[in-house]
Amino acid sequence: MDFEKLMDLVDQGQEEVISYRRRFHEHPELSFQEVETRAFIQEKLQAWGIPCKRVAKTGLVGEIQGGLPGPTLALRADMDALPIQEETDLAFASKNPGVMHACGHDAHAANLLGVAKVLNQIKDQLPGRVKLIFQPAEEAGGGGREIVKSGLLDDVDLALGFHVWVAPEGKIRIQKGYTTAYSDAIGLDIYGKASHSSRPKEGVDALFISSKVLDHIYSLKDRLFNPQDQYTLSLGKIHGGQAINILPDHIHIDGMIRSMNPQVRQDLKEMVEKIVREIPQLYGGRGEFTFKEGYPSVYNDPSLQKNALDYLKNSLKNLIKDLNLGINSMSIQDYLMDDPGTELGAEDFGFYSQKVPSLFLWIGTGLGPQAHNNQFMINENCLVYMTRLMVSLSIQLLKTHEEERDEEN
Repeated sequence: MDFEKLMDLVDQGQEEVISYRRRFHEHPELSFQEVETRAFIQEKLQAWGIPCKRVAKTGLVGEIQGGLPGPTLALRADMDALPIQEETDLAFASKNPGVMHACGHDAHAANLLGVAKVLNQIKDQLPGRVKLIFQPAEEAGGGGREIVKSGLLDDVDLALGFHVWVAPEGKIRIQKGYTTAYSDAIGLDIYGKASHSSRPKEGVDALFISSKVLDHIYSLKDRLFNPQDQYTLSLGKIHGGQAINILPDHIHIDGMIRSMNPQVRQDLKEMVEKIVREIPQLYGGRGEFTFKEGYPSVYNDPSLQKNALDYLKNSLKNLIKDLNLGINSMSIQDYLMDDPGTELGAEDFGFYSQKVPSLFLWIGTGLGPQAHNNQFMINENCLVYMTRLMVSLSIQLLKTHEEERDEEN
């Protein structure tokens, strides 16, 4: 497969991909409401002769069967927007009040459409099969969880996903192992007995007990964990009390645990629960703890990461050729970050990486306001770069996976 011809195919669709992104940006839809977005994508795939079906409530999956034997690769793009009022001066700013693509999912969906068209054009030369997963509800609802529950990944050998990144254009974050955080919600309920403030001995002050519980929770980091353990334990909401002269009988506290490592996650859960249940008993009260599992950490398979990193080290110079991204080819290695440090944000691609060997890359699309900001935007010149990357990396992963399997046999 000639690399130059492949890149020409990608570049021919550059304006199309930009138009897709603008269309999605102008008509954003919230989690599990991506009906118009899905309909537009389905129309395009069917026009190109790519069979597709609806999945995971408002999701869509297309399938490209290669002409050569090989593994099955899942390519994932999320589609949902955020409940944010856009404050940009874009000509294609959101027309849906209070809804905005403020995390780049419009770019993800547009990019995967561009990738789909190119891979379908060369499908006779593809070693294996590609599933094109247009996933709903990454932001709120766990669309990735629904994809896994649907069985869509049961026959998949490996998965690949991209995410835009507020960083210099062209920079790639490609680390191995855990790359995002587990994000779990916790609830603390402290029960006592109400009494008038003039007769405190007749009651059990749930607010006072809560203060003792919080003291112990906030001491966990200094006393029980290693400095290199990467986590946050945040308590953001507290409710309780009826009047200023009544000692409250119930305090409810909501918070979140973010952690990179599953063992640290489990240890934190058990320690906080122990504090919530035992400390109130010392003061005549009672505590209950709830733990709601959120998104799992994205885990980049070490073998896939090494394969992709080695490939990009040798190919990135050609991949950026003729692109107006301001990348200095003399310092190309500076654009590959395989050890960028801790990132405690959450991403529901973690559900994929729990199921199949996976790889998740962050692609620099320009500096500016961070994601989930009402002025978030990307440099659209990066879209063709993303498509070049995903097309070439998909072929590389399919080819090398098949070669490794042949060697094992």
